[in-house]
Amino acid sequence: MPSCPTLPTSRQLVDQLGVDGVELCTPATLPALPEAVRTVPDPRAPHLVSHPLPMLLGLVACALLCGVIRWDHGQGAGILAALEVPDGSAGQLPVATTLTRIFARIDADALDAAVGAFV
Repeated sequence: MPSCPTLPTSRQLVDQLGVDGVELCTPATLPALPEAVRTVPDPRAPHLVSHPLPMLLGLVACALLCGVIRWDHGQGAGILAALEVPDGSAGQLPVATTLTRIFARIDADALDAAVGAFV
Protein backbone atom coordinates (compact mmCIF):
# COMPACT_ATOMS: atom_id res chain seq x y z
CA MET A 1 0.00 0.00 0.00
CA PRO A 2 1.37 3.45 -0.87
CA SER A 3 2.28 5.77 1.97
CA CYS A 4 0.09 8.52 0.50
CA PRO A 5 -3.49 7.44 -0.31
CA THR A 6 -4.05 10.50 -2.53
CA LEU A 7 -1.40 9.65 -5.10
CA PRO A 8 -3.30 6.73 -6.67
CA THR A 9 -6.28 9.06 -7.21
CA SER A 10 -4.21 11.61 -9.10
CA ARG A 11 -2.54 8.84 -11.11
CA GLN A 12 -5.94 7.39 -12.03
CA LEU A 13 -6.92 10.73 -13.57
CA VAL A 14 -3.92 10.56 -15.85
CA ASP A 15 -4.36 6.87 -16.69
CA GLN A 16 -8.12 6.79 -17.22
CA LEU A 17 -9.01 10.30 -18.36
CA GLY A 18 -5.77 11.70 -19.68
CA VAL A 19 -6.16 14.56 -17.18
CA ASP A 20 -3.29 15.68 -15.01
CA GLY A 21 -4.54 16.63 -11.54
CA VAL A 22 -1.92 19.37 -11.30
CA GLU A 23 -3.50 21.02 -14.35
CA LEU A 24 -6.85 21.08 -12.53
CA CYS A 25 -5.37 22.58 -9.38
CA THR A 26 -4.21 25.99 -10.53
CA PRO A 27 -5.59 29.34 -9.37
CA ALA A 28 -6.93 29.88 -12.88
CA THR A 29 -9.04 26.69 -13.02
CA LEU A 30 -9.98 26.21 -9.37
CA PRO A 31 -12.78 28.80 -9.09
CA ALA A 32 -14.89 26.31 -11.05
CA LEU A 33 -14.47 23.68 -8.29
CA PRO A 34 -16.29 25.52 -5.46
CA GLU A 35 -18.93 26.48 -8.01
CA ALA A 36 -19.37 22.82 -9.02
CA VAL A 37 -19.73 21.58 -5.44
CA ARG A 38 -22.31 24.24 -4.51
CA THR A 39 -24.92 21.77 -5.76
CA VAL A 40 -24.10 19.36 -2.90
CA PRO A 41 -26.61 19.78 -0.05
CA ASP A 42 -25.14 20.89 3.27
CA PRO A 43 -26.24 18.45 6.01
CA ARG A 44 -25.33 20.84 8.84
CA ALA A 45 -27.71 23.06 10.78
CA PRO A 46 -27.11 26.66 9.61
CA HIS A 47 -26.20 27.91 13.08
CA LEU A 48 -23.39 25.32 13.31
CA VAL A 49 -21.62 26.36 10.10
CA SER A 50 -18.19 27.89 10.63
CA HIS A 51 -16.74 27.02 7.20
CA PRO A 52 -18.75 27.14 3.97
CA LEU A 53 -19.38 23.70 2.50
CA PRO A 54 -18.01 24.57 -0.98
CA MET A 55 -14.70 25.57 0.62
CA LEU A 56 -14.48 22.31 2.60
CA LEU A 57 -15.39 20.12 -0.35
CA GLY A 58 -13.10 22.08 -2.66
CA LEU A 59 -10.14 21.66 -0.33
CA VAL A 60 -10.56 17.91 -0.08
CA ALA A 61 -11.29 17.43 -3.78
CA CYS A 62 -8.25 19.51 -4.72
CA ALA A 63 -6.06 17.57 -2.29
CA LEU A 64 -7.21 14.27 -3.77
CA LEU A 65 -7.00 15.37 -7.39
CA CYS A 66 -3.58 16.96 -7.02
CA GLY A 67 -1.98 14.66 -4.48
CA VAL A 68 -1.69 17.36 -1.80
CA ILE A 69 -0.70 15.82 1.52
CA ARG A 70 -0.66 18.97 3.64
CA TRP A 71 -1.45 22.65 3.15
CA ASP A 72 1.51 24.62 4.51
CA HIS A 73 1.64 28.28 5.50
CA GLY A 74 2.74 30.39 2.54
CA GLN A 75 2.41 27.51 0.11
CA GLY A 76 -0.35 27.67 -2.45
CA ALA A 77 -1.92 30.92 -1.25
CA GLY A 78 -3.36 31.47 -4.73
CA ILE A 79 -4.86 28.00 -4.68
CA LEU A 80 -6.33 28.52 -1.23
CA ALA A 81 -7.80 31.86 -2.29
CA ALA A 82 -9.33 30.22 -5.38
CA LEU A 83 -10.94 27.66 -3.07
CA GLU A 84 -12.50 30.52 -1.08
CA VAL A 85 -10.31 30.13 2.02
CA PRO A 86 -10.45 33.49 3.83
CA ASP A 87 -7.37 35.56 2.99
CA GLY A 88 -5.94 32.54 1.13
CA SER A 89 -4.33 31.67 4.44
CA ALA A 90 -3.52 28.18 5.68
CA GLY A 91 -4.26 29.53 9.16
CA GLN A 92 -7.94 29.73 8.16
CA LEU A 93 -8.21 26.04 7.24
CA PRO A 94 -10.57 23.75 9.13
CA VAL A 95 -9.31 21.14 11.57
CA ALA A 96 -9.42 17.46 10.61
CA THR A 97 -12.45 16.71 12.78
CA THR A 98 -14.50 19.25 10.81
CA LEU A 99 -13.75 17.37 7.61
CA THR A 100 -14.42 14.00 9.24
CA ARG A 101 -17.83 15.13 10.47
CA ILE A 102 -18.81 16.60 7.11
CA PHE A 103 -17.85 13.51 5.13
CA ALA A 104 -19.67 11.24 7.56
CA ARG A 105 -22.92 13.06 6.70
CA ILE A 106 -22.49 14.27 3.13
CA ASP A 107 -24.54 12.95 0.19
CA ALA A 108 -21.80 10.94 -1.53
CA ASP A 109 -23.69 10.60 -4.82
CA ALA A 110 -24.21 14.36 -5.07
CA LEU A 111 -20.54 14.97 -4.26
CA ASP A 112 -19.42 12.42 -6.84
CA ALA A 113 -21.58 14.04 -9.50
CA ALA A 114 -20.31 17.55 -8.64
CA VAL A 115 -16.61 16.64 -8.68
CA GLY A 116 -17.15 14.54 -11.81
CA ALA A 117 -18.65 17.57 -13.53
CA PHE A 118 -15.57 19.61 -12.58
CA VAL A 119 -13.15 17.00 -13.89
